[in-house]
Order: sequence, then C-alpha cells, then structure tokens
Amino acid sequence: MRVFVAVLVLFSGLATADPANKHYQQGSQIDTGVELIDVDGQAVGLLDLLKRGAKDINVVYIFGGGAMGNKKSPGGIWCPDSFEDLHILRSLVSRYSPQVNFIPIGVPAVYHTKPLGFSERALLDYTSDSVAYREAEAAYIDSTQIAFNNGIIPVQPYFDPRYRLIMSTQTQASLSDAYGPIPSWQGAFRAENEAQRYGVPHFWIIDKDGKVLAQPFRGNIYHPHGSAVNINYTLKDIAAVIDELLQ
Repeated sequence: MRVFVAVLVLFSGLATADPANKHYQQGSQIDTGVELIDVDGQAVGLLDLLKRGAKDINVVYIFGGGAMGNKKSPGGIWCPDSFEDLHILRSLVSRYSPQVNFIPIGVPAVYHTKPLGFSERALLDYTSDSVAYREAEAAYIDSTQIAFNNGIIPVQPYFDPRYRLIMSTQTQASLSDAYGPIPSWQGAFRAENEAQRYGVPHFWIIDKDGKVLAQPFRGNIYHPHGSAVNINYTLKDIAAVIDELLQ
C-alpha cells in the first residue's frame, strides 16, 4: 500500500473527547504565553502577531500543514480536510484584505512521522536539539513553505511543531520528559467535544487584544475514514460573522 493511502486512513481516527482541558470559546481571552515559531525557527507570541497586524479582526486558521515530502498529499498538505478548507481561507483573504488580518498556523502530522519517513513520533518523543526532531521539524516547515510558495496557502504561515495548540489530554499523558514543560494553555484551541485524533482544521476570529469574537468554526470532514462526511460551516458562514463584526 502506498504511504499516502496508509497515512490518510489513520489521520481521521477517533479519540476520546477532552473534558478536562482548558478550551477557548467565544469570549475567551488568549493566554499571553501562547507561542509559535516563524519560518526562520524563531519564537513568536500569538498575541504579538495579533497586535502587529493592527486590525480589529484577525482570522486565525489552524490547519494540517506540510506533508514532509509526501508527494501523494494534495497540494503538499498532509490533512486533506485542511487542504479543502484552504479554499475558504484563500477566498477570505481575497475578499477582506486589508480590513482583516490573517494568521495561518500549520501543525504537523505528529502521530505519523514514521510512515512519512522519519523517526516514530519524532516531534513528540525527542528533545528539540536531537537529530530526529530537527530533521522532522525542518521537513514539516519546508514542505509547508512550498505550499505557501505555490499559492496553496495565501499568506505566510506560522508553525506549531510540538502540536501544542490542539493537543488532547490523552496525548499529553503519553509524553516523556524529552517533550519538555507543558504550558497551561496547551490544548486550549481544541474543542471540548473534539472526537478526532488531530482535530484540524479550525477557523478562529480574534480581536487585536486576544479576545475570541465568535465560536470557532470547526469539524468539517470531507474525506471520512471511520466517520461520515460532515460540513459544519462554509465560506458563507464565516463571511457572515466577519461582515457583522465589520459593521
């Protein structure tokens, strides 16, 4: 079986929902410590990005990023549901720039680095200075950048290589000391009732001070494996919320 087929079947596997985690929702204030990395590997705070954009409305798109060299992945994106929703992001950017700031955040296929040619759970079970981690992180960032350069991702993405934003409590419980400290906000972008193992994609609408302005748009499943097709939102739904906020 070709690698992409095998990986695709696993990506949409179900997991137990996470009632114990902190979960952002409409009205939540984003923690000051939420941190990403940029294309150069430098740490950057999400709140700093929101303020830097200097817009009252920010669309944060959390999605399955680059496929780490897997040429069978559509658009070079490991998550096919995220790839499908990128057309929504491209349409939003075309319609609302420069009134609205856009921040795409790619997350890697942390549970499937071995089928993609890297060490098992290389981004979870190894220290950040290890060869296994560095090789996997570089492939993830480079492949996401290729998708950006090819126009699949419409604006420069940021990266969450440790999968902190939407990590489940079950995964947190499986981590070793090599992963490092777990911040209080880890998993806060994961919905309380999220049943998918990965849980991407998500659209968040956040103001420049870090307040969540609407319930996140999440749960679109275009390519089901062990579940059914499920379309919770469309471009029209997100645009309607943005139009109301812009009034």
